[in-house]
Amino acid sequence: MIQTDDNEIEYYSEKVRGYEGHRLTAELSKLYHDLKAMNEDDKITSYVDERKEKVSNEIEMLKRRIGVLEQEIGRRKKDSSWVW
Repeated sequence: MIQTDDNEIEYYSEKVRGYEGHRLTAELSKLYHDLKAMNEDDKITSYVDERKEKVSNEIEMLKRRIGVLEQEIGRRKKDSSWVW
């Protein structure tokens, strides 16, 4: 599972390198919204252990994708290619 997650994040990282600035921020906003919704869902619903684990894995993947986007925005700011 971890190897698959790492591959997915690597693919996602490659994909976002081609995004324009406004698309990066829109994607980042969407992921933060999804993360907030998942966290709320995790808090108010009592899931069976299997479902809780799936939600936890989804939250972790969202956090990793957010990290990829923030890293890409930071890289662009550093090399002065960030237009926002």
